[in-house]
Amino acid sequence: FSSQYPFLSRYKDKTYEELLDEFVSHPFLKTLLSIRSSYALLPSEEISVAGMAGIEMSYFNYGVSCVEGNVEQLPLKMGDALKKMGGQILTGHEVQHILIKEKRAMGVKLKDGQEMRGKAVVSNIDARSTFSDLIGEDQIPSGFRSKLKGMKPSLSYFILYLGIEGRLDELSVSNNEVFSEDHLQKEYQFLYENRISEKAPFYLLAPSKVNPSHAPKGKSTLCLSMKAPFHFSPDWNQGVKDELSRRLISRASKFIPDLEKRILVKVETTPKTIEQWTRNRWGAAYGWAQIPRQSGIYRLPRTTPIPNLYLTGHWTSPGGGIAGVVASGELTAETVWNWFAKGEY
Repeated sequence: FSSQYPFLSRYKDKTYEELLDEFVSHPFLKTLLSIRSSYALLPSEEISVAGMAGIEMSYFNYGVSCVEGNVEQLPLKMGDALKKMGGQILTGHEVQHILIKEKRAMGVKLKDGQEMRGKAVVSNIDARSTFSDLIGEDQIPSGFRSKLKGMKPSLSYFILYLGIEGRLDELSVSNNEVFSEDHLQKEYQFLYENRISEKAPFYLLAPSKVNPSHAPKGKSTLCLSMKAPFHFSPDWNQGVKDELSRRLISRASKFIPDLEKRILVKVETTPKTIEQWTRNRWGAAYGWAQIPRQSGIYRLPRTTPIPNLYLTGHWTSPGGGIAGVVASGELTAETVWNWFAKGEY
């Protein structure tokens, strides 16, 4: 590894801040160069060089793009392609167990009693749930079990989706991230104490500016969000949601005059909602946090201690975000196919 990838080898245990310290001395320039670490929900002092490189490369190598229509079109089109190849997709069916025979994965059992057998099983759900809930810790080697217990999930989000009267001509671009302070670490000091700073950065996204079909004629869509720890609230009741919504709307009103009066539709999403939708522990938005001990070669591999069982998605490499998990799916598929090609099944 060190001879083939000398740069990665040199920085595999380093944070992005340590990399910057070698080349940059001006504090505010460091902040500007660290802005996108926010997309991984980590400050530069904690995000790994490998994790940050993945984010930056996707921008500087290929530019920014979005899916035509809605982002849901991506999985839907992939699903259509699978069906055309003779594949089958079951929705609304929860997996109860991963079936193990002679210490090998051989399929899944659904909660309605159906059993689906296969030569390979691929899991993209929360890695802890995969092994603890669907297999059982007694089936897993002690070393791997200890590694899982020591891994740290990423932070989550509080998201406010709004339907707005009128166009959003006040915004020059659709994707905005607003920072009130020039030291990014301050926000995380609050988050790690299960608090959210009044000055916390927030995202101000206007999807209908990119694609007008997102809203009826004369209307707009707006998405306001900020990082949130799962344990900020024990139950995320309506009072908590209303307070965080008020904060976001108040701050966004500096960019969009009379915003509150223009709101037609309002929907809140909390870390608890994300946990319920995805079963990601604590509503983790990006699987494991991209800290050095959980990034690059230290992230969970695609292969597992259970033969024929594979991982994909943001619990394995390269990490979170749409680009990361699509790459992960492609790499896992390649791994499985190589085993088939060798006749290992």
